[in-house]
Amino acid sequence: MGGKSTYIHSVGIIAAMAQIGSFVPCSYAELMPVDAIMARVGAADYQSRGVSTFLAEMLETSAVLRSVTPNSLVIIDELGRGTSTYDGFGLAWAVASYLASPEVGCFSLFATHFHELTSLAYHMPKRVANLRVLCNVSNNNEIVQDENEFDAKVTMLYKVEPGVCSRSYGLDVARLAGLPMEVIKQAEYQASKDEELESIWLKLDKEYFKSLEDETEFIHFFPAVSIANELCPRLVQILDHVIKEAESDKNLSVDSITSTVAQLTRELLLQKPNNLPTDYLLNLVKN
Repeated sequence: MGGKSTYIHSVGIIAAMAQIGSFVPCSYAELMPVDAIMARVGAADYQSRGVSTFLAEMLETSAVLRSVTPNSLVIIDELGRGTSTYDGFGLAWAVASYLASPEVGCFSLFATHFHELTSLAYHMPKRVANLRVLCNVSNNNEIVQDENEFDAKVTMLYKVEPGVCSRSYGLDVARLAGLPMEVIKQAEYQASKDEELESIWLKLDKEYFKSLEDETEFIHFFPAVSIANELCPRLVQILDHVIKEAESDKNLSVDSITSTVAQLTRELLLQKPNNLPTDYLLNLVKN
């Protein structure tokens, strides 16, 4: 609704138009030649082939990672939403890290609802930058006619600027859609708890990097990021495994794929010496 998907899709279309010598719908543009424009967008399954939404995501992502070069343009929209939050975030982090790595370093646009993913800019400064789409939200939530109608207006500005969104406007959109008041209140309660955890999550990540700069000892309290970083070098191998399983077993389930990721995670944590709170992390990835 904010326009981020439209924005990144438009960049791909404009790049293609410019490269074939066409006029582009811009008053001004800075463009560079690319050897390929690759996209992983949309969310759909292929029931006739026994391919789930998540498996379709992985197959398309695998095709991108196999073909990408430093001169490619890559557009990824909402990677990881077809599976659990932890696995989805871990894969999104690992794919984004891979694309931004010095070995690849292609120009990429990566739209996501995983707010924690914004901390990748701290992990990879000068290689990753955060952008946000702007909107205005009225603060007057007084009941207008009945308990289901609120005077809360979300106005999308359709502008992009550097920075991180300070909050999600999903509940405001839910009000506009007319969801019952009791459902909205319950959603607000649950969201407030998640926001508190997310705030702690981001603060710990900043403290982690501050401790690195100070050259002091530290414990990495960032389980999801730690797991993702450990998995990053193995990402292509994980996707290879998924594809081979899909080719031999058309009834492959999402549970079997996530179990494979969890098993690889456990192996990495047990085999590679590190300063991570291993027992706690292993509990996070138990089946």
